[in-house]
Amino acid sequence: MIGFPCAARSSDGRWYRSVLQHVFPTSNVVEVLNIDYGTKQLVQVENVRPLASEFFRMPVVTYICSLHGVNDKGVVWTTSQIDYLKSLLLYKTVIVKFEYQSISEGVHYVTFYGDNNTNINMLFGSQESCLLDCKKTLEDYAIRNTAHSQKHPAQRERTMLSSGQAMEEKEEKAVAERVPAEVLPLNSSHVAAVQDIINPSEFYIQTQNYTKQLNELMDKIYHLYKDSLNKDAVRIPTAGLYCAARAADGDFYRAIVTEVGETHAKVFFVDYGNTEVVDRRNLRILPAEFKKLPRLALKCTLAGVKPKDERWSQRASAFFSKAVTDKELNVHVLAKYDNSYAVQLTDPKAQEERDVGTLMCNSGVNRNTGLDFKTQNTIGPGSNERRIATYKEHMFPIGSVLDVSVSYIESPNDFWCQLVHNAGHLKLLMHDIQAHYAGSEFQQNVETVCVARHPDNRLWYRALVIHKHETPHVDVLFVDYGQMETVSLHDLRRIRPEFLILHGQAFRCSLLNPIDPTSAINEWSKEAVARFHNFVDSAASNFVILKCTVYAVMYSEQKIVFNIVDLETPFESVSTSMVNLMESAPPKKAAGPSFRLDTYYYSTHDVKTGTEEVVTVTCVNSVNQFYCHLEKNADVMNDLKMKVRKLCHQLENVKLPAVFGTLCFARYTDGQWYRGQIKATKPVLLVHFVDYGDTIEVDKADLLPVPREANDIMSVPVQAVMCGLSDVPANVSSEVDSWFETTATECKFQALVVAREPDGKLLVELAPETSAAHSGKMANAYSKQATNMEDDSQLQKKNSFSASKPLHFLRNGRKSNDMNPWNKATKSVGRVNENGQKPSDLPTDAKLIKPTLNGTESQKESIPEKLPKLSDLPSNSIAPDMVADVYVSQCNSPLSFYVQCVSEEDQIFSLVEKLNDPKSTPEANSLKDVHPGDLVQAEFSDDSSWYRAVVREIHGNAMALIEFVDFGNTAMTPLSKIGRLHKNFLQLPVYSTHCMLSDAASLGKEVVLDPDVVSAFKEDIAGSGEKLMECEGQVINEVMKTWWKCFPAEDKPEADEVKCCCS
Repeated sequence: MIGFPCAARSSDGRWYRSVLQHVFPTSNVVEVLNIDYGTKQLVQVENVRPLASEFFRMPVVTYICSLHGVNDKGVVWTTSQIDYLKSLLLYKTVIVKFEYQSISEGVHYVTFYGDNNTNINMLFGSQESCLLDCKKTLEDYAIRNTAHSQKHPAQRERTMLSSGQAMEEKEEKAVAERVPAEVLPLNSSHVAAVQDIINPSEFYIQTQNYTKQLNELMDKIYHLYKDSLNKDAVRIPTAGLYCAARAADGDFYRAIVTEVGETHAKVFFVDYGNTEVVDRRNLRILPAEFKKLPRLALKCTLAGVKPKDERWSQRASAFFSKAVTDKELNVHVLAKYDNSYAVQLTDPKAQEERDVGTLMCNSGVNRNTGLDFKTQNTIGPGSNERRIATYKEHMFPIGSVLDVSVSYIESPNDFWCQLVHNAGHLKLLMHDIQAHYAGSEFQQNVETVCVARHPDNRLWYRALVIHKHETPHVDVLFVDYGQMETVSLHDLRRIRPEFLILHGQAFRCSLLNPIDPTSAINEWSKEAVARFHNFVDSAASNFVILKCTVYAVMYSEQKIVFNIVDLETPFESVSTSMVNLMESAPPKKAAGPSFRLDTYYYSTHDVKTGTEEVVTVTCVNSVNQFYCHLEKNADVMNDLKMKVRKLCHQLENVKLPAVFGTLCFARYTDGQWYRGQIKATKPVLLVHFVDYGDTIEVDKADLLPVPREANDIMSVPVQAVMCGLSDVPANVSSEVDSWFETTATECKFQALVVAREPDGKLLVELAPETSAAHSGKMANAYSKQATNMEDDSQLQKKNSFSASKPLHFLRNGRKSNDMNPWNKATKSVGRVNENGQKPSDLPTDAKLIKPTLNGTESQKESIPEKLPKLSDLPSNSIAPDMVADVYVSQCNSPLSFYVQCVSEEDQIFSLVEKLNDPKSTPEANSLKDVHPGDLVQAEFSDDSSWYRAVVREIHGNAMALIEFVDFGNTAMTPLSKIGRLHKNFLQLPVYSTHCMLSDAASLGKEVVLDPDVVSAFKEDIAGSGEKLMECEGQVINEVMKTWWKCFPAEDKPEADEVKCCCS
């Protein structure tokens, strides 16, 4: 798995902590990054091992750095420049000054100082003529709230490898792009073949324009290298070398070396677009005459289509590959962006639809962007038709969780955010803009999209003219920061096409109001506004990256788009904090412009990672994307269905204008009305049913508009929760997806939430809901089924846009149990585990059953059952002379501390998880008569979780001192937060053991309990949280003697590991 920590054996025979970077199956080789040295190498698969857990303890102490104040100016560093830098730095002791950190790039910008404080950056930059003309950082360009764009240093470790890998891939492609390529004019057409495919947005074509020359060249290369194994061999390959390389098929091709290892090298075949790892002995010098032909592999993207879920699925890529592989296609060039051609592909020999993009849209594997390239500003020779320059905007699906910095605040109703990971791109863009427009002269007839000089700092920014004054001034919006200013016409310039490539970096937001989520504009109090500013300023000053969750998208009457968001730190949600401040006086709606929802509302439904939820699968697109209903929202769903159908019945009897936004009511194949969102109108009308997850083609006659007055329906959050199976590969066969759809659709499961992805999708483990003891997981079932799918060709492939659903897919109710494959034989009576013992399943419903019978039984049940005692629990597994790894869970003094066995960690987690199951949570004030010594379950106020506890003291009528028996700590707890412990929890032993140092008691309490001794003991045992120790020997006893007053300090031994004895 890419990015997986491992141990790798280098060519020197030693093992290093590493991270997996690339896998090359055909060569049985992988590329790894040695994280403690910053070096990369290619190693054989047999020299890679999983990294043992004990080697994770030491943090990574190497840093990815970049020279501050120097730049390659877009032409990529040459081999000679890199060698010169190595001579200045490699294996030398230097002084380093950390200038600043770029979170998005994953690097530290540094200045090096050598002997006599020589500035190595200046020395290198002057020698290689690569000093930056403008040494400003991104923060220097910020218009207002500059502190908001500062980044958290801790983010470096999260992004170092992924960002570094992205930079390396970009550099590799840039190296290849230095070789002259065939040029395709805009609006030209060619016959070509697709040679290498990554996805429909990135593939390589080879036109027939140079077919004859390429065949002649390949024949010459073949005859040149066929006779001798080592003829013209490259002795010392370097990155960027243009050479010939032997591919996996045994033939030589023109190639660029992108990376060099000890015995292997990674190469890019310039005429075919693929990358391979080859043995260094298979590299040959390429004669100059063989370099004259331009490289013929041209990177392309299919115009007018985008993935349905922001990234291409394996199914979509496979569909595209099947549609274009081994075919002569007509390629029409529409635009060029970042050395990639946007093209239209058509298959002249196709029997039906010839346009590949339209074919993919009709098949449902992607969505049509409706993009008209004739209105876009492109790089390259223009046609006679005038093109209108536009900025590309960021659009996020609801539920997206983004790392942002706040760039500008007008009010909590109107502020702007920037994506943190794009900060490096914006910085480079700003450098280029300042360099290009410095000293530029006034230009007349500047268009709406332009570059404007800020009236305060006199720097140039990308801008959009939004209003013209009678005087020679205009109002402009600085699209990368969000601020609006009035500037002189003399401070406007025409924008160059290359400055339009990067999206506008600032996106407009309005703060979520949890009290009234349908309100986009609120009259916040001065206290609330101040709290919002303080929240943003505090996060910036403490280098905390803000998490921005998109809950909805609205637009005003002027079609201005606002993202309704909440901003969070690890400790606080600003919308919740501000609502709490205003609980006594909720915000009022301001008499401002009217807003309309462009999406329905997103909600987390209070689902947290690590919890379990009962769900019903409503729609399956694949094992990696399906939709579920939460059982706890069943009443909400039923109420919503009734309201929608009642309203739609009224709307059907009223003549309405056939005008729709993206939201609508749509009639499903069962004839009922549901909430929908229009996803596409051409070539067919596609509607996504937001509360169920499926997207189908509908007729326009089956649509109804959503009235503005339907707030009670609009305010209900989306009920379909997007999920994916955890621990399942990203790419699986369509047969497996079909099997999963048939097996899981409309079935009820117990879902364990493993993780939440940035787009809001939950990664879950599914188990049959009908039996808590069922050990099978859907992921395991998938694994078995995937194996059996190899020879099964009878399953139908899924079409996610098919209007016809199986008859058992009913929206008015679930399938009956006999139709649910997981609901068969669910009784566990007489079932035994692998050890031949009956399982002692913990309860899923620990609430006491109220008596419903009259007579004797009812009278018996009305008598309160006596609470259990601590002695009712089984004895633990601690025995004399036992040696075990333990955690210190509570430390009072050398005479009293508690430990937990590491081997019992999973049992403890399982116990706590079951105690905190919503069905096991006791009702408030469920216990009326509690006494010291009673064994109960109690809520710990610090984390609001329930644990087993014993009552130690009763204080008045409302409070009790309790001890949490599995951890050892005590707390004062309200009696209302104490509940009866279900008898099944009495089958598990106490998981904490009360300990003391074996020779501490003999020294007397006045010595051992001296405040300095206790403080030193706590510092050594639990000063930095839980510590793993071994219960053996008496090293800790000896260490503690150095603080006991009867022992001299010089007797203190050195100990690398803390150890103790358990009694």
